[in-house]
Amino acid sequence: MESSPSRPKTALVGLTVIVLLAYFVWSREAEQRAHRDARIRAAALTYSARMPQGVQPHAPLLGDSVHGEAIENYGRAVALCGAALPCGDDSTDPWALSQLAELPPDIARRLAKYEPALDALATGAAAATIDLAAARRPLTVRSPGPTDFPFVANLVTLAALVVRHELASGNGSAAVRRTADLMTLQLDFLRGTASAFELLAAEGVTSVCCTWIDDRIASLDEPNRAALRDLLARFDAALPPIQRSFEGDLTLAARWLDRDDRERDHVSPPLLAAIVASIERLASSEAAPWSVRRQALVAQAPTLAYPEAPDFAAVETARRTATAHLRLLIVALGHHLGEPLPSLRDPLGDGDLEVERPDASTIVVRSAGLAPDGKRIERTAKRR
Repeated sequence: MESSPSRPKTALVGLTVIVLLAYFVWSREAEQRAHRDARIRAAALTYSARMPQGVQPHAPLLGDSVHGEAIENYGRAVALCGAALPCGDDSTDPWALSQLAELPPDIARRLAKYEPALDALATGAAAATIDLAAARRPLTVRSPGPTDFPFVANLVTLAALVVRHELASGNGSAAVRRTADLMTLQLDFLRGTASAFELLAAEGVTSVCCTWIDDRIASLDEPNRAALRDLLARFDAALPPIQRSFEGDLTLAARWLDRDDRERDHVSPPLLAAIVASIERLASSEAAPWSVRRQALVAQAPTLAYPEAPDFAAVETARRTATAHLRLLIVALGHHLGEPLPSLRDPLGDGDLEVERPDASTIVVRSAGLAPDGKRIERTAKRR
């Protein structure tokens, strides 16, 4: 029996329909990808325009600027500190020494080899300019640099340890100067506008503030207490909006959109689109009370359900916790100076920091935020 001549035509028509459907699906997906990428680029362009670019004037938190560029000198400080770290011997390791309740008698000798790193940190903090492009570069090109996180942490630990040593030696002005260097470094990280920098700076600020326990504040003379209080207040006033770091994440990652697939495997366009959507949702609550803002951060978390996605809630909570420690210290310093206490906003609450006066010479200042032990973050200051 001969096959019907209509069958080949039917098969051809069916194949044509399948091809047309496949083309339609492919073209629709291509159109959606193009629209998505255009939206990412437009958002990145908008966010980038809000950020300072290139070489900018730089002012230290204490003292006058000197010739030089900040990031280059921070990079030298990180490299010099890393080169001086001991191998297998913790007698000169900054972290091991920082865990001691009492510093050893020969602490000056043990720290002597780190002096070049500390000098480079001071030079960077006092520099007249800062190259913000250089500050952001280590996030896109993996190489040792001023924001190579483990080495930066070592540098911060070292400088905080030196603050303790200088106070124990009765050199209050040097301790305040070293604190200014450290806080200027943290502020410059925040100017890098990326959530990784936020976490790095939050850890550094908290470490510096916790170094200044009340007995150490009491050991300062009044001019140095005032200098410390003023530089911390300048830091607080100069903090960039937290939302800028989220926008900075996108502008850094969006640069990979124009690379070929092999170079951008770790930067997923769907992830970038999710970051844009998350930032847009969070924008409306940027100035809201913390109770409202925290709910917004929690609500947007499912949008960033990617293993490599930034955790905006964790980043902002870390920044606010560090700021709470900073403001507690500012209030405590005001009490030691015998001045009217400032009313400072609680970054982890919906009102101002709480102040309790157990007696005429003592205050307890509290945040609504909780410490790792589950107790409220607080600081006691007793005027001697």
